[in-house]
Order: sequence, then structure tokens, then C-alpha cells
Amino acid sequence: MHQTMHFQLCGIWILITLSNGQNTVTCTENGWSPPLKCIRIKTCSKNDIEIKNGFLSESDFIYNLNKVTQYKCKPGYVTEDGNTSGSITCLQDGWSAQPSCVKSCDMPAFENAKTKSNATWFKLNDKLDYECNVGFENRFKRAKGSIVCQDNGWSHIPTCYERECRIPKMGKFLMADPKKDKYKVGDLLKFSCRSGLTRVGPDSVQCYHFGWSPDIPICKGEYLSFCCKYDD
Repeated sequence: MHQTMHFQLCGIWILITLSNGQNTVTCTENGWSPPLKCIRIKTCSKNDIEIKNGFLSESDFIYNLNKVTQYKCKPGYVTEDGNTSGSITCLQDGWSAQPSCVKSCDMPAFENAKTKSNATWFKLNDKLDYECNVGFENRFKRAKGSIVCQDNGWSHIPTCYERECRIPKMGKFLMADPKKDKYKVGDLLKFSCRSGLTRVGPDSVQCYHFGWSPDIPICKGEYLSFCCKYDD
């Protein structure tokens, strides 16, 4: 039968085992009697682990066997499973895992746009697709786009702008009203021909997100033919 006692020396736990059921030891000229068997209990140290973009949240420097401790990620970073903190355990062969914190981007605020993604955070290099609202386009003049989570945040702000139609190319005899440099989606443009000419096509067109519709009319003239007779 063994008697076990614990002593704490310099912050490190030592397990001392006594033989034959004794609970005392005696110092003799030949050493301790009975002999002692000392086993150092496994501990883990802060120096044994380095958390990239994170840190152990507890102030202890030495952690006993089976001790569970928390770690946190720096702002803008998350654990591999998307949390801002996690836990590791001191095991016989060291820490249970090598935690890491990865760069993250939160779901951005969309302006005149939307996304089908239900995610709340994104890892570095993740891509997020978005679609502009009807009648709007992004800075690349497209109705759809994507942004990428980078080291300094999203590659750009997912903003869409109201689409515009420019005044269409018209013949010199066709007049438009109202005449502006730009037209918003939904605006109407009415046409008329100069005196003596006839309009062929619609009297108005509308600005849509894809451009003007229907096609722009044209003006045609009516000419009289004369046959001249000369006297000899």
C-alpha cells in the first residue's frame, strides 16, 4: 500500500509516494528511509504555445494537467469555427491543440443591393456575391458583383448607383423633350419631327435599367417631283 502526499515547490507540483503504508520519512546516514519516489506532475506553460493573432486570456503562467484555459482572438480575427474565443486543455503531452485566429470580415452593409448569403462572418479570401436592386448598377456598370475579404477588410464597399440613360443619338430633324444629359430609370422622352417631316416610330421612349425602349423613331420627308418642259 502506498501513501501519497503533495508538495508545491516553486509553483511546480511534486508527487511523493511512500512505501509500506508509512506516512513519515526519516533522514538516516544512508538517506531517506523509506526511499522516496518523486514524480513531477505534468504542467503546461504560456511559453509552450504561441497563438497567432490571439492570446491566452488568463493571467497564469503555469497550467496544471487537465486545466482548461480560454484564449481570445484579436479584434478582426476569429477562430477556425468563427468564434472570437476558444479553449485548450493541458494534457500529458502538452496543449490539446495549436489554436489560431484567422482574419475575418463581418457581413457588410449594402447600399441599393442585396446578397443571398446568410453568413455573418467571412474568412480571409472568402468571396461574397451581391446583386443590385432593380434600376441600379455597381461602379463597374453591372447589376451583379462580388467582394473579397482581405487583410484590411472588404475589397470595396458593395454600393449600387441608380442607373441612368444618356440622351440617345438622333437625326438632326428629330427633336426630344425634355432634353437633358442624363435620365433616370422610368423617365420618358417624347419626340417630334421638324415641320414638313413625318415621324416613323413611337412618339416616346422610356429609360429602363437596360437602356431606352422601344427603339428611337426617325423622321422622313415628303418630296414632290417636278417635270420641266423647255420651249425650243
